[in-house]
Amino acid sequence: MIERPQSRDVRIAYEYSGTFVKDSPMMTATFAAMGFTDEQIVAFFIVASKI
Repeated sequence: MIERPQSRDVRIAYEYSGTFVKDSPMMTATFAAMGFTDEQIVAFFIVASKI
């Protein structure tokens, strides 16, 4: 797995946000950059909802 540095805005958003919106520009860009399929995005949110 290749670790990529995250922008300051992304780090802040993840550190301080308790809610993530699937279709927000940041989430859309992040999933696209990671090459997630639609099915993987849905699975991500299903698993995250159980945390």
